[in-house]
This record gives sequence, structure tokens and C-alpha cells, in this order.
Amino acid sequence: MRRVDEHTVFYFLAAAVIPEDHCPNVRDAMRALVASPRGVLHWRNESQPRRELITKTIRAFGVESLVVVGAMVDSRKQERARRRVLSQLLYMLDQRQVAHVVLESRHAERDRHDIKAIGGFRNAGTVSRRLVVSHERPLQEPMLWVPDAVASAAGDHRCGVPICLEMLEGLVEILDIGAV
Repeated sequence: MRRVDEHTVFYFLAAAVIPEDHCPNVRDAMRALVASPRGVLHWRNESQPRRELITKTIRAFGVESLVVVGAMVDSRKQERARRRVLSQLLYMLDQRQVAHVVLESRHAERDRHDIKAIGGFRNAGTVSRRLVVSHERPLQEPMLWVPDAVASAAGDHRCGVPICLEMLEGLVEILDIGAV
């Protein structure tokens, strides 16, 4: 979520579309960027020069990404916003013949909310049953750091700091779905 001003909050969700055989190299490159003693890369904890280094690394691998953003009508309804944005993101990935989507685990209860929502997307025909969706923790799966960075760069752009998103020009598709 990103608050742009006192009345405007956006919910961003991103996916990095990476061929499976490229994942080991991307994982290694992302791990090499970790400066935190926690052993994880998280955009909000990074300085602007480090954000630009992360972005350059993502760019060097030619990682294509999708970002779906929704304007939150009520910032207290985060799960509702997530469902709407997640539905569109999974639909887009499914249309691109992505086989496996790994979502960042938020904790067991919220992961169950995602699983229930995904079941509803499948029942509604929004997402096919062939698309496998699982959850991982960012500490165990560095690939999750890539969409975190891309979504954050898109959020920075909305807040008037466009440099990192501009560095990814041609690699990021952004879909604004309006009010969620």
C-alpha cells in the first residue's frame, strides 16, 4: 500500500515473470545485494542509491514484470483491495501461460485468505486450474524481492520519485484497475 496524500491510498501488487532456468542466477544476484543483517532485501529499508543498484540488477537480467494497482476507496479494507488486485494479476499471468506463481507469505491466516480467494477466482473462471499458486517467505525465496522492488518503484513513481521505474522502462507493464 502506498499513501500518496491524505486522501489517496493505492494498493500495488507485482509479479516478476522469469523463466525457471534463469531463477538460480537471479536468486544469486539478489542475495549478493543483501546488506541487512536480517538476510533479506526489502525496498523500504534501502537508501535511494541502493534502490538504484537493485533496479540496475533487475534490469541487467531483463526481468519482465507486471504491476496491478488499485485506488483504495477505504484504506481499512486492505484484504478487499488485495483480492481485487490479485484477481487481475493472476488473470494476466494465466493469460501469459505462466505455470507457477509464488506469493509472498504474510502469515498462515492471511495465506488462507489468499487460497480461498484463488479458489473463488478459479470457480468464476478468472484463473484456470492449471495455474499453480503457492506461498513462500521472503527469507527463503529471494525471487520475491524482485516484485517487491518493482511494485515499490511503481509506488515511488506515483509519489513523484520516478527514477527507478524509469530505469525499468520497457520491462514493466502497469495496469491501473481504478477503485478497489
